[in-house]
Amino acid sequence: MNLKKLYKIYKPTIALFSLKNMSGKHNLIRFEDNKVCITFDFIRNKSSLMFLNEVDKLYSKYEILPSIIKDSRINKDIFYKTYKYASEFKKKLFEFDKKRIYKSEVSKRLEL
Repeated sequence: MNLKKLYKIYKPTIALFSLKNMSGKHNLIRFEDNKVCITFDFIRNKSSLMFLNEVDKLYSKYEILPSIIKDSRINKDIFYKTYKYASEFKKKLFEFDKKRIYKSEVSKRLEL
């Protein structure tokens, strides 16, 4: 399945769509790479959420890097499948902050 087919099936309501060239080196959990960033802003409804859940399945197939900051639905399973340096980041984080004094919504959601 591809993005165009998923769009035709679920007909999500997209309020904003943008493309942005990215550059840099993807390491640890940096949202950088020499790729194109595609951003969708949706109306939150059932069809949009169903569409996004199907898009999640494309991440591994097409080596897509989802934004853990902009997409609060991203869970730890998707995170560890798509961020190839996530385990290394988690190890370094625990070396730096052994007691995990600082925690954010994102770190809790991704169990960092």
